[in-house]
Amino acid sequence: MSPNIYFVQRVVAVAGDTVQIRNKQLYLNGKLQNEPYAVHRDPAVYSDLPSLPEPYHSRDQFGPYTVPANSYFVLGDNRDESSDSRYWGAVPARMVMRRAGTVGGWWKH
Repeated sequence: MSPNIYFVQRVVAVAGDTVQIRNKQLYLNGKLQNEPYAVHRDPAVYSDLPSLPEPYHSRDQFGPYTVPANSYFVLGDNRDESSDSRYWGAVPARMVMRRAGTVGGWWKH
């Protein structure tokens, strides 16, 4: 990624949290999360078969993954089409630039 590209994503987990996605549903530390803002436009639900190429392999089935120290796990609200921590990992806290209103943070990558 270019260091001149900025992303606005929703922080869904912080250091020490365990993230898992099963059938498009987010679980944080084992608890199903209510996410009325999450959009799933594609009715297909992909399995976690290792033979599936990305972005399909991690889109609907992910983790469990424990967020490392000084990092955030971020997801886009348009889950079926978002490039986010499912694909590039946790965002180091030093990369977060500022909060974007009430919908997440900015960071420079």
